[in-house]
Amino acid sequence: MVQYLAAVRRFNQPTVHFVLVCMLHSLAFNGIYTLLVNLYLLRLGYGPAVIGVFNGAANVAAAASALPAALLAGRWHLKAPMVSGLSCSALLIAILPVGELLAGAAQVGWLIAVGALVSLAVSVWFVYGNPFMMTLVGERQRSQAFSVRWALLALGGFAGNLIGGWLPPMYAAVTGSSVGSPDPFRYALWTSAALVAIVSIWMTRVSAQRAPEAAGQSLTRIGAGAASLVALVLFTSLLLQVAFTATKIFFNVYMETDLGADTVLIGSLIGAGWLIAAPASLVMPLVAAKLGHGRTVAFAAMIGSFMLLPVALIPRIAAAGAGFLSMSFTIGIFWPAYQVFSMSVVRPDRRPLVYGSIVGAGGLAGTLLGAGGGYLIAAAGFREFFLLSSALTLAGVGVFWLTMVKQARRAE
Repeated sequence: MVQYLAAVRRFNQPTVHFVLVCMLHSLAFNGIYTLLVNLYLLRLGYGPAVIGVFNGAANVAAAASALPAALLAGRWHLKAPMVSGLSCSALLIAILPVGELLAGAAQVGWLIAVGALVSLAVSVWFVYGNPFMMTLVGERQRSQAFSVRWALLALGGFAGNLIGGWLPPMYAAVTGSSVGSPDPFRYALWTSAALVAIVSIWMTRVSAQRAPEAAGQSLTRIGAGAASLVALVLFTSLLLQVAFTATKIFFNVYMETDLGADTVLIGSLIGAGWLIAAPASLVMPLVAAKLGHGRTVAFAAMIGSFMLLPVALIPRIAAAGAGFLSMSFTIGIFWPAYQVFSMSVVRPDRRPLVYGSIVGAGGLAGTLLGAGGGYLIAAAGFREFFLLSSALTLAGVGVFWLTMVKQARRAE
């Protein structure tokens, strides 16, 4: 613990600024936008099938853009596309409600197209974020830096969900509209867009620098060629993210449509999930020091998949909330551990490619779950959807252990 705190105190100024930028972006996007966009679509009269297609299209865009962006990393400075992605996403979130002026198929098409472009722009920010972080911190601070960054992301998400839960009632009271109408949700989405715009301006002030690399770091590699590397990371990451992505897309819809929860409760619960993830991410370096980052990833994903079972099997707000909060704790350990593991086991020039594959896998998981899951829920219900998602992530843990973890250990 003493070494942990000492490493945190040695963070340089660009690292401190960058993790704070990430926190504010999490508040605006992971918190307010992600919480409210599905509920906004419900207010426009759309059900799980259209919401699933909306999220599926968004994730297709993320998956389709992640790898091309990563392949171009050698031609761009890491910071420039990150700022561009933030700026474009702010503009696109702001114009999403313009779809209200349209009718029928034109409205659906506008919402799906703009939502997909939002996801494309944000995926550029995500693809370059971890490689950019690796340039700011040295190897000895890496685990602590990623854990602190994820803790602040979680705190931002917590604050964003609390704020997002209260924004529609507040705007409804101010404008005299109803929380059952799209109006207060439109204003809340514009608030999210304004905050993302502030993030993009702040990011221009974060100075980039090159942290020293450990001499032997580039010797530890996964995959001899780029194609095999992408295939391995893409497939493994796809399976590992299924349970988490399924919950991210449909948990708020499940809570409102099947369990009758209101937006304040949903926002508070999802916000509490982000809050719980914060201390979990700070614990990650201590767990990884005992188990190693690879095994930490495997155990966190396995436990997280089990935590989806109460959500699937017990249709009560208390059970769903307990399962969701338990999963949130494991997410707080999983993501910073996976980020450090995936960035550390490949040489520096392949880091954008690896994290592009991870972001692409997340987009693909969201595509399959958003589009296919919406129709599965309509046909069979949320129970079967969540059970299948849990099983697929368990399968992913097995694949990850037998391939990436063992390969990394052999390469050490």
